Amino acid sequence: MLIPEFLFMHNQIRIKNSIMKLLEIEGVKMECGAPLPLVFADEHRVQLIFLKLVESDVIPENDLKTVDIYVLTFNRCLKHCFGFPSDEALYGHPYHSLGMESYAFYELENSDWLAELEKIEKKAFPDYDVTKHWTIYKHYIITFHDSMFECIAKDYSIEERTIPSNVYVKLGKIEGFFME
Repeated sequence: MLIPEFLFMHNQIRIKNSIMKLLEIEGVKMECGAPLPLVFADEHRVQLIFLKLVESDVIPENDLKTVDIYVLTFNRCLKHCFGFPSDEALYGHPYHSLGMESYAFYELENSDWLAELEKIEKKAFPDYDVTKHWTIYKHYIITFHDSMFECIAKDYSIEERTIPSNVYVKLGKIEGFFME
């Protein structure tokens, strides 16, 4: 008899003996139409940059020269993923049953992805107690309009900046995101 690995409950998913729980991190209000996220990464840190929500329907013409952005820096990032699904396909994602919605920032407690990475390390180092090492890491999720970002990192910081709009466009070209 096969026992399902996942047991779905209202807004929770049980994985073996742990229950995953999605916690929304308040305060990040992104542009819903086109937040234009950019990802820059090295071996230990990932920076995610995207447009803040514009609170006014009317933007003075001289304000088009600057953009308000968030710079999220994820420290001691072990792994990250950026891409599918979009906001239209988000309902098909397994974490949607936990309450995951578009245009939000989350921490996933008792993450299945984190457990999977810990399992890999335990297999590679069976005589080493890796449990303490893994307790410092968290699973972060940010859902955008056309994509989703996830990472396993020790912590994060958020900066709000106003930069010249041409600088943001140049960053996007470096990243290969914006077309000429």
